Amino acid sequence: MKRDIATAYISIILFAILVGFSFIGSKISVGASTPLEAVAVRFFVAFICVYILKKFNILKINLSFNDYKSLSLLALFYSVLFFGLQAMGLQFSSSIESGIMFAASPAIITFLAAIFLKEKPSLIQGFSIALSISGVIYIFIMKGFNIKDASTIGLILLFFSSCAQASYNVLARSYKNRFSPYEMSYGMFAVSSIFYLILLVGNHLIKGTLPLIFEPLKNPSFVLSVLYLGIGTTVLSTFFLNRALKSIEAYKTGVFLNVSTVISIFVGIIFLSEPFSMYQAIGSFLIITGVLGANLLGRKKKA
Repeated sequence: MKRDIATAYISIILFAILVGFSFIGSKISVGASTPLEAVAVRFFVAFICVYILKKFNILKINLSFNDYKSLSLLALFYSVLFFGLQAMGLQFSSSIESGIMFAASPAIITFLAAIFLKEKPSLIQGFSIALSISGVIYIFIMKGFNIKDASTIGLILLFFSSCAQASYNVLARSYKNRFSPYEMSYGMFAVSSIFYLILLVGNHLIKGTLPLIFEPLKNPSFVLSVLYLGIGTTVLSTFFLNRALKSIEAYKTGVFLNVSTVISIFVGIIFLSEPFSMYQAIGSFLIITGVLGANLLGRKKKA
């Protein structure tokens, strides 16, 4: 049991690290193509990667048609609604507003997990989750967020994007005894890649640009970025998240989403030579303290 829990926590930490690094690849891929092309190729790469692992029996995956129907809900919440609503929200909002709304995910996960999974944090754990969220909000407010300048429709779309992320976490947790982490990931990638490829082809047909569908693949930057996003921040991060959700309560894994903010700050400092400010240090401290408190204090239930 201790080894199982340790593996789960290692998995969720690796998940947070991969997500923290993902914004670099996302900026490159979107800069070299449209958001739809970037997401479609990203999920197609993810599916092909896992399919190869399955084909060579590296991963044991055995799914029926009914299983794919069940796992399509994971694809709906994560691949379609989370990514789709976030992309639309960013058209009306800034990345700062997106970061603040994404910080709400742990609170939404906690709320949904309490209702549907009967997983309730203790008072001190609830306070710790709030502390972690406040750290993220503090960082983005100090970056220059002003609620008066925020777009209402943008904030609404981003809020529902966070709800979709939270719904995915809770649903994946409810599947823990029915599917392995690999089966959940494979089924989700299969449905997601089909959905986005149909959407991409349809979009080109409507615009009359179908001959240009492979144009982004001529750009080495785009190819490298979607390979990284597809394999690193989609396949591996989803594996790690699903593995963690198999052994750890949803609200405990949810608060690790905020660790990605800390990771992204240090990625910017190390790789993009961005300055490190005192408010980032304070916010990072609040986030890490909240994550530790939510996972180490008041533990009453076993996964």
